[in-house]
Amino acid sequence: MAAGKPYTVRLKIPPGMTAFDDGVHGRVEVSNTTLDDAVLMKSTADAYGDGPPLPTYHFANVVDDAEMGVTHVVRGDEWIASTPKHVLLYRALGWEDRMPQFYHVPLLVDTSGYLPEALLNFVGLLGFTPLVKKELWFLEDFIKHFKPEHLSKSAATVSYDQLNRLNRLHIGHILKFDTPKRTAILQSIRAEFLTKYQARLGHLQMTENLNSEANLVAVLDAVLPQITVTSQFSEAIAGIYLGPDLSNASAVKAMLLGASAVPAAAFEQLVQTVQALPVSAWRPLETTDGGEDAVKAAIRQCSVDTGVPRGALLRVVRVAVTGLLTGADLGRILRLVGRDAVLSRLEAFPATAYCVSDENP
Repeated sequence: MAAGKPYTVRLKIPPGMTAFDDGVHGRVEVSNTTLDDAVLMKSTADAYGDGPPLPTYHFANVVDDAEMGVTHVVRGDEWIASTPKHVLLYRALGWEDRMPQFYHVPLLVDTSGYLPEALLNFVGLLGFTPLVKKELWFLEDFIKHFKPEHLSKSAATVSYDQLNRLNRLHIGHILKFDTPKRTAILQSIRAEFLTKYQARLGHLQMTENLNSEANLVAVLDAVLPQITVTSQFSEAIAGIYLGPDLSNASAVKAMLLGASAVPAAAFEQLVQTVQALPVSAWRPLETTDGGEDAVKAAIRQCSVDTGVPRGALLRVVRVAVTGLLTGADLGRILRLVGRDAVLSRLEAFPATAYCVSDENP
């Protein structure tokens, strides 16, 4: 130092053991032979001149926490190996009475694409077992019920199924209430949908419905079980707003034949039956009385009249209306699409191309 040469200041590790009480792991004891003399200050001098000495993270961390009066330090498990050095540094500085209580919790995973509320819910319950049993947790819940003694020292098991389920629950919760948060999500989904399906917008029969917040909320709620993150909504709702994409005829036919073949004549009879239904037979979108939809009743009767399995007729109607083989309850989907669009799609569906002929059932 006197000669002006670059230097470092290190913490001299004493012999023996270093122990501290961790709020999660309990008593932790480490042999000091496993610790190196940690660098506290290092010179920034180089071949071009002198530079001021700078503190390293370990030194700055301890001094900063002590000066700010930090009483509790909660951090990831990867820092538990550095804590004995911090304990020794507190003691060397004469600050043992200012040493905070340490809590080292399990590490987390990459969770991009999820709502902040769902991530908070998911992360907050990793390594923490509250006495209050509930599924949806919000920040105010953790503030109210968090107790350090309820932290677990066991490594947390990260379940993407649980994260997906929580994200779905929080999306559903947000959709229930008319808030700026919901409005922002709806605007984002609508914009993404219009961008992704720009080439097919000429087939958009439900422009008014897409621009209706109430209708879009109802559609999103219907397809909610099919998604895990909001970015999947645009694809999930495409069948409802755009109808079937019949550009790949062989794929559509293979899908229908693989599910259960329906004679073209039976499908045409079904379409005629649905066309004959009065407007009053179509149940309003908000109907929740549990009664059978008129279209589904017509399908049931058509199954009886033609001998074609009801499930096969339901599938071909779903494909003709949405282009999908599976999804939410068909009655609910038909109400969301609306009478005019349903009839238009059924009438436009080329049954002779996608169903089997009467001669080859």
